[in-house]
Amino acid sequence: PMGPVVFYMQAFFNSIFGNNIISMALFGFFLSIIICIPFYYIVRKEFGILMSFLFAFFLYLSFQGLAFYVYYNFLPYFFLFINIFILYFYSKEDSFHDHLPRNVYLINALLIALAFYTKQDIGLFSLAMILIYFIYNYPKDWKSILFFYILPSAVLFIGTFFLLYQIPNFSTHFILSQHNSRLNEFLNPTKIVNTFESWVTYFIAIFALMVIFIRKSLVIKNKIRVMSLFLIIGVVTVVANITSGSARQHTVMGIPIMIFFLWILVKDYIPDLIKNHKISINIILILILLWSVNPIPTYGLITLNYLNPNIGHISEGCYKNYLMSNDNLIGLEKIREIIEENNKSFISMTEYSFLYCDYKINPPKNVP
Repeated sequence: PMGPVVFYMQAFFNSIFGNNIISMALFGFFLSIIICIPFYYIVRKEFGILMSFLFAFFLYLSFQGLAFYVYYNFLPYFFLFINIFILYFYSKEDSFHDHLPRNVYLINALLIALAFYTKQDIGLFSLAMILIYFIYNYPKDWKSILFFYILPSAVLFIGTFFLLYQIPNFSTHFILSQHNSRLNEFLNPTKIVNTFESWVTYFIAIFALMVIFIRKSLVIKNKIRVMSLFLIIGVVTVVANITSGSARQHTVMGIPIMIFFLWILVKDYIPDLIKNHKISINIILILILLWSVNPIPTYGLITLNYLNPNIGHISEGCYKNYLMSNDNLIGLEKIREIIEENNKSFISMTEYSFLYCDYKINPPKNVP
């Protein structure tokens, strides 16, 4: 259940750099850099250059980093994090204590629509969480919330759908039967255990209770809004980890931002500790980032794939040098031979889909 945004954005890079792994690498690299630059300047207001760079670097590792490939689960976080940075900026502005500029609501609506048409589950939860954030933190802005966030979101969601519906077979790919199975994942015992093993889950519970029951004591210095932003990222992260499979990256995207928010919440209560043990605190924060994000599993797996004798590279074509198992490479060469023998006329693989039944193998994906 996804939209075409990630493919259109990748197509833009393909049109410039060609259909190759370089354009895929640059796409992931630019997304990561665009996210990391504003985060660096946000952290820079609290830390020195080195610590700010390290926070941004760990966000780079957790978001896309060096794992260059088109993956639609990353892109909705890209739009969500931009929204989070905008909301954090205005949460610290005294002149906007009770109100937000209308363009902030419009920008949020646009970015969430893009997130939705990248990945539906993450987009919908982002929409809902940010709406709750607006209603809870800016209740006096109810007219702006209605006319500049809710209505534009509805127009963007519905209007974009009708535009995309003109694409042949769009509805088949966009409204797959995966939704019901994804919702059932909330009852999956393995997913439940994984959720309660995450420290993020417990901070979500604590902050939710604090926001609900002791709001008045948290209004000082806008801590309530920082907690709310933490909750947005935390809830979306937990939900996405349930509905989008067990990929490790879902659990770490946004964690550097959440750790920074935790620092904002506690720093005013330990001024003497910060003053007398600044270096020790920085080391502890670095260790927490390293433990939480831990790039070794991701990049260690990439390294092992390149060293694995059972994995080779595609030798020609648009995906030249892309990794593939040796068994699949043999199959690929056989298919190329058949196409060459048929004067390069393209063979429709769906014409031979009955072979799954012949060999009693399930197809890779349930489709109508």
